Amino acid sequence: MADILTRICKQRELDVAEARAAASDEAVLAAARAAAPCLNLADRIAAVPCEELVVAAEFKRASPSKGDIACDLEIGAQVREYAEGGASVISVLTEPTWFKGSLEDLAAAREAADLFAAETGKPRPLVLRKDFVVDRYQVLEARARGADTVLLIVAWLETADRVRALLEVARSLGMEPFVEVASLAELRVALEAGSRVIGVNNRDLRTFKVDPDMTGRVVGELQRLSGGAAAAEATDAEDRLRGAAAAAVVFAFSGIKGPSHVRELRQSCGEVSPLRGVLVGEHLMRAGDARAEVAALRGAWPHKAAASVASAAELLASSEPGARSKICGVCTADDAVAAARAGASFVGMILCPGTPRSVGAEEAAAITASLRAFRETESSSLLGQARDRKAHMAARSFALVRAAARARPLAVGVFRGQGPSEVASLAAAAGVDVAQLHGSEDPSDAGWAELAVPIVKVIHVEVSPATEAAQAAAATRAAAAAPEAEAEAAVTSALAQARAWAPVASALILDTKIKGAAHGGGSGVSFDWRLARLLTEASGGELPVGIAGGLTPSNVRAAAEASGAFLVDVSGGVEASLRRKDGALVAEFCVEAGRARLQPE
Repeated sequence: MADILTRICKQRELDVAEARAAASDEAVLAAARAAAPCLNLADRIAAVPCEELVVAAEFKRASPSKGDIACDLEIGAQVREYAEGGASVISVLTEPTWFKGSLEDLAAAREAADLFAAETGKPRPLVLRKDFVVDRYQVLEARARGADTVLLIVAWLETADRVRALLEVARSLGMEPFVEVASLAELRVALEAGSRVIGVNNRDLRTFKVDPDMTGRVVGELQRLSGGAAAAEATDAEDRLRGAAAAAVVFAFSGIKGPSHVRELRQSCGEVSPLRGVLVGEHLMRAGDARAEVAALRGAWPHKAAASVASAAELLASSEPGARSKICGVCTADDAVAAARAGASFVGMILCPGTPRSVGAEEAAAITASLRAFRETESSSLLGQARDRKAHMAARSFALVRAAARARPLAVGVFRGQGPSEVASLAAAAGVDVAQLHGSEDPSDAGWAELAVPIVKVIHVEVSPATEAAQAAAATRAAAAAPEAEAEAAVTSALAQARAWAPVASALILDTKIKGAAHGGGSGVSFDWRLARLLTEASGGELPVGIAGGLTPSNVRAAAEASGAFLVDVSGGVEASLRRKDGALVAEFCVEAGRARLQPE
């Protein structure tokens, strides 16, 4: 079976033949020459001060690996948000079969970019046709529809001659292309062809898996090539390669999950490097506020090293805005993948027998396998510090959140009252990434320190049975109000438990326990969400806290903002029936959680 890149490009060859039958090269060339003037990508990048990040914000309706992302999103409104956030480039996927794009999207993006510039007096963002270019015809089409630049993929074009030929076509129309590479060998091809703007695709287009270190390796190779002393016996070709490497600028493509990732890229590539920008697609398409998210990406440059940030609250605030969603009580692989497509950071499976949503180790392994197949990046290396019991809890939590962003979603096994040896055995059999302890486990048991996966510990907040209306009133009580004695007692109790678990846990979740009930959780009742923020404050910002209990798509944003919780955990609130999730509710929950602003204005 052909790999994904080959299948896409072969289809694009058929598409070009069909388009050419309807409009000749000459006709499209004439339209290209008559199109509105374009801006030069290399010139625009050079005009941006080095201390500023250049953001290419992408409009992408779907992808082969993620399926539908935002098929119904109105492109004009999205482009406007990108431009208001400060994006320098608007990337538009125009491949129709797998990405559900079109040339109409490209033209609409250019129209929206022109309108933004006319109304605000600010520079117009450049418009990129991002596609699988297999023929010069597509370059002409791009210019005819208003594109300023196009993408050329070395993995398909393969030789410097083929890349150079398309570069010349583009430059003859005033366009400077992005030339995409995904390996050091492809980098050399791009440089030999005379490429000026290199887009490093961290994703292998043949498998669609992501290598998060590829950008750093390409930047290092460029620095090595350009930094060598000119040798007397060097050939003209070697001199040209050195010169091309010295002049090239780099953008990181694919797998960019937010501001924290930008900071890590900057840190790994060095303060002075050819890395000048990032292209971000899915992350922005799923963002509740694309304008704010583009601004946050730009604000992440220059980076603030995570090692210099002391508290859990600061660490988590320095990553992506919004609360991370955990969809729990998942019983089928289909529901797990639906949660993944909706943008959930964690998917939970109940591994304690006798509960309504429990699954066996084999069922859980099948669910976990479906999540691993969905992921672009593997979680194992990313979770290293999250498993390190010697690290501070805040650092473990930050590593956990970062892993969930890079290898989204992480698989969580939920346990209740089981000892370390049983948890370890079931976690290994199910292949989960994280163990969530939901019962009255003993934090002093030495076995927890030996667990091979990070631990998330649930702390129960006891509430009195009450009507739904009374519970809702308690949950939405103003954060500025003075805490009642009952709230102070709850914080004191939770703080003692939290500190007992701090040596081994990577994060905490507050969940409801009805007074008199045998077990906590699963009541569908919320507690006073302020308690999570009060707990964090009482710990001096050292304890990362999530919340569960009574959450739904309609209240999750308010809950996250009142609590400051980095993680929101839902099960029954997004169900179609017991053991089955409602995909629309899951998607709404994830979107609303992502829109939350966790830090008070």
